[in-house]
Amino acid sequence: MIVLVKSSSKLFSNHSSITLYLFLTFFLVSCEGNKTYADITGPAMGTSYTIRLVPKRGLNQNTDLIKAKIDSTLDSINDQMSTYVANSEISLFNKLSKDAAIVIADNFKQVIMRSIFWSKQSNGAFDISSLPLTEAWKTGKKDREYEDKWEPPSDLDIITALDKVGYKKIKIYQNSLIKAFKGQQIDVNAIAKGWGVDHLFALIESFGYSNFMVEIGGEVGVSGKI
Repeated sequence: MIVLVKSSSKLFSNHSSITLYLFLTFFLVSCEGNKTYADITGPAMGTSYTIRLVPKRGLNQNTDLIKAKIDSTLDSINDQMSTYVANSEISLFNKLSKDAAIVIADNFKQVIMRSIFWSKQSNGAFDISSLPLTEAWKTGKKDREYEDKWEPPSDLDIITALDKVGYKKIKIYQNSLIKAFKGQQIDVNAIAKGWGVDHLFALIESFGYSNFMVEIGGEVGVSGKI
């Protein structure tokens, strides 16, 4: 910040300079005090998370305990919903044979049911069962001339993948996720981060904070003032 002071006398200039110095000192100290907060960061869901907490008067701020709870919660989500974890619940389901089933956690079930809700709302535009189609485009044309040169999948590849897609075919009975047909796969990455933010948001509130920010890989939730 640059401040220009124009005075008509040396005495006034000196007095103004002292007053301005005291004012700026008080202002900067006050601003610094208002910006006191604690950041908690770490890896999450193949990306990273940041929790920013504004201290609350009378609240015991044990950031080590909060971080331990956050990391434990995120580890649990990964163990249920991460397609990058080989033995996660979702990965195990994707490897199942037809009519086999796996018992899933309540949180994972909630995410699936919420996904189906949004599939219905969007008339299928949002669909967690679209992983076979994603993989078809990721792999590319199967019978291409040069294996090391990617080509878009053929019409047959796309049609074959589309036959395995459809949120209406997802079968859940109580807490059992059932493989409806061979090749059925799901991917909740499009909703899991946002759900994780909501979950951590409730966790931070349970510690008594009212002014904070929760961010996971660009998905953000805020409360009060930062």
